[in-house]
Amino acid sequence: MAILVTGATGNVGRNVVRQLVEDGAEVRALTRSPRPAGFPEVVRVVAGDLMQPESLADALEGVDRMYLFPVAETAWEVVPLAQQAGVRRIVVLSSGAVTTGFDSDFHSPVERAVEESGLEWTHVRPGETRPGTVPPTTLDRTPVESAIPKSGSAETTPP
Repeated sequence: MAILVTGATGNVGRNVVRQLVEDGAEVRALTRSPRPAGFPEVVRVVAGDLMQPESLADALEGVDRMYLFPVAETAWEVVPLAQQAGVRRIVVLSSGAVTTGFDSDFHSPVERAVEESGLEWTHVRPGETRPGTVPPTTLDRTPVESAIPKSGSAETTPP
């Protein structure tokens, strides 16, 4: 089964793709414009836009894990589509600001949509990111061993 990386051509997504390929994972890279993205040939680049959930059906086919770039406007549509397609784990690129209450309308709604889905989930909450760095992913590592502060399944705790 494949791992779908959304936001694959961005600063963080590109590094997630690279690390997963280095780990030998089957990677699918979602991008709004699938022109040559400079990925290795083993990466399947697929067109899709998180702002247009109906465009994701082909990208989600055969995917069991997903790295989700945060798009609050459509998270409550995208997550059920992923679940219906057979995705069992979603890793959300979030923000450390969620834990301090400074982010209630951007990353937080995406986290809630994933948590309430009943799927396995992990929220990656970096304090900051910069080009060339990426927080640890848990897409292809079992068991999950990291310092990520909040990871689980359908069980959640209030912030």
